[in-house]
Amino acid sequence: VKGRVSASALSQKVQLANGDKPSINGADIFAKVDINNTSLAGSYYQGKGMDTLGLGGIIFPGFDSTTGEAEKSKGYMAQASYKMGNTKLGLNLSQSKQTNLTKVKNDKVTVGVYHNLTDSLTLIGEASSQKSNLDGVGTDKTGSVAVGAMLSF
Repeated sequence: VKGRVSASALSQKVQLANGDKPSINGADIFAKVDINNTSLAGSYYQGKGMDTLGLGGIIFPGFDSTTGEAEKSKGYMAQASYKMGNTKLGLNLSQSKQTNLTKVKNDKVTVGVYHNLTDSLTLIGEASSQKSNLDGVGTDKTGSVAVGAMLSF
């Protein structure tokens, strides 16, 4: 049995167009445990003053531009995988919500197959389904299939 836990927190002042200087605050926790050929992982986050939209670790402020009211966001990820020889099967469930200014909920399910051809070359096949619900506007549903290879060195 092997495992790990990590947690982080963020507090950062921002300046809004209206001159206000509120803070972005957030925290997350992650845990993973490996038991023989099974791996289980999960994470949870929540924040105030940040959007659930992020790109490469960049956090986008979430405030009403006129009132300075902060967006509230939270979400989770749960993942399970099982390895059989050189092939790993995986399932990932995730959800993110913004609950104050822009009430939106995103749910995503991904199933994947990962096959190691060598120690540094893995073939990948994934299928995902996502549903986004914007309160008062409607629901979008999307799906995707991805096939590729990953080279690690």
